[in-house]
Amino acid sequence: VLAEAIPGFFEHHLGLLASEFGERVEAVLEPHRERVRELIETLRQTAADVFDVEYHPPASQNTFRFENEPYWVTHQWRSTVNPIPPQWIDYLLPPVWKQKRRQRRLEEEIRRLVVRNVENLRWTTLQNLQGALRRFRNRLAESFEESAATTRQAIQSALVLRQERAEITRTRMETLEAAAAQVEQMQAQVRSPGRTS
Repeated sequence: VLAEAIPGFFEHHLGLLASEFGERVEAVLEPHRERVRELIETLRQTAADVFDVEYHPPASQNTFRFENEPYWVTHQWRSTVNPIPPQWIDYLLPPVWKQKRRQRRLEEEIRRLVVRNVENLRWTTLQNLQGALRRFRNRLAESFEESAATTRQAIQSALVLRQERAEITRTRMETLEAAAAQVEQMQAQVRSPGRTS
């Protein structure tokens, strides 16, 4: 009966705990996520305005979720030095004492199982919380890297465009300088008094 009751009882509390932790983690991380989102959006929007690149706002995602499920201990294995099991001694005792000993053993087993399962629940929650923070950190790093890469690409495109325009301008300047030199030469020829046509 105890083995059947444990998984249902702890699964119910796992669900409550996961929900509560999810809300708390989201509440703690949301201001940081919002600030980062604002910074990245400002960076991307500025890059889009200055360098004429496409702008896509980042998608929002939940951070906390229970990925690791705890293992529920449903039976406490006993290891004693005494070769005689306690149940055998119970047969020799009067019924009142027998009942008290059984009750005490059952309470002790319940206490041990609860402690083990609560520890499994705590450990799993800790692992999931660390995973949530790791995912949050990785997502931030990816967002920053993506924004930096987009900005670098925009700057590179602007530099290439500037170099192309500079080349076009340089070619035009050379053409205009050559034309100005020809005009000066023609003016000099026109002004020279000793010239006969």
